[in-house]
Amino acid sequence: MGGIATKVTTDVRETLQFVRDLIRNLHDDTSGTIQQISQEIIETLQVIRQQGQRTTSLLTNAGLGLAAAFALGLLLYLTNFCPILRFIPWVLYALLCFHMLLTYFRHSRSETKLTIEKEHSELEKFILEQENYSRIDLSQRKLTDDDMSIVIQFAIRQRKCTELKLSNNSITSKGAKILSAILWNNQSLLTLSLWDNQLGDEGIRLICQSLSNQLCSLTSIDLSTNQLTDHAAKSLANMLKKNQRLLQLTLADNYFTDHGIQLITQVLRNQNQTLEILSLTKNRKITDRSVDAFIQMIETNQSLKTVYIDECDLSNEGKDKLMKKAKPKKGFWLHC
Repeated sequence: MGGIATKVTTDVRETLQFVRDLIRNLHDDTSGTIQQISQEIIETLQVIRQQGQRTTSLLTNAGLGLAAAFALGLLLYLTNFCPILRFIPWVLYALLCFHMLLTYFRHSRSETKLTIEKEHSELEKFILEQENYSRIDLSQRKLTDDDMSIVIQFAIRQRKCTELKLSNNSITSKGAKILSAILWNNQSLLTLSLWDNQLGDEGIRLICQSLSNQLCSLTSIDLSTNQLTDHAAKSLANMLKKNQRLLQLTLADNYFTDHGIQLITQVLRNQNQTLEILSLTKNRKITDRSVDAFIQMIETNQSLKTVYIDECDLSNEGKDKLMKKAKPKKGFWLHC
């Protein structure tokens, strides 16, 4: 009997513990749901309040317009009896128009600010909802320079992602300046894609300044399709002289000429022995004048493993000359 009583007591205790855990879990889940619903209700009420204020202002303006129209008609009637009053309606009319225009522009700015804040909130939410914190893809999200502070705060600083894709957006040199500040001493981000933006030569100059710092841990960067010219090539060459961490540099679909290629290949020939992958695909201003520069780079550089110079303006003779030098080199691949 004692054994049975002990077993019953144990079963009851386990059952009570199970019930407690179940209640606790239900409480936690319910609290989280209520908190989320409350937040959504607050945001909705804020939007309703702002729209209500705008509607009230517009109705007030409409009332003022009607009152002004009535007053204007009355004054025009009175001018028949007193010619001195004729100038008053036009002064009042001008003041009314000025007031209504001022109100319109004020509310337009308020709506623009509200739209930007909403977009920032959505971007922040999207970043925080990413399941894979190490890889955050923000490609094709119509990002602008104004969004870069949000990206830095939540993707790089808070989530400490190692791979960040910002491809196919509308980031200019202004956004590049914001990004360069965090890249200067970044220790977490390893891969950055800025393909298909509007960084331009100035944006690349700013980014290269950060990449020149030895504290920058970036190992791969994609700067394709950013309207880069030989001025950017000069910035990249100066960066490669100092940078000892970058392993992959993608510069496809830009406007480098043979002069810009001379600057880059000269550094890779003599002063950089860490870069492993270089892509210059679709730089259609690269001609046979760069063949000798590429050959010298291939012969002397010991770190490069893959070089892409396909879809450039190289002749078949130039390509054959390059392949003849590249094939004997062990562990090296040339795509032209």
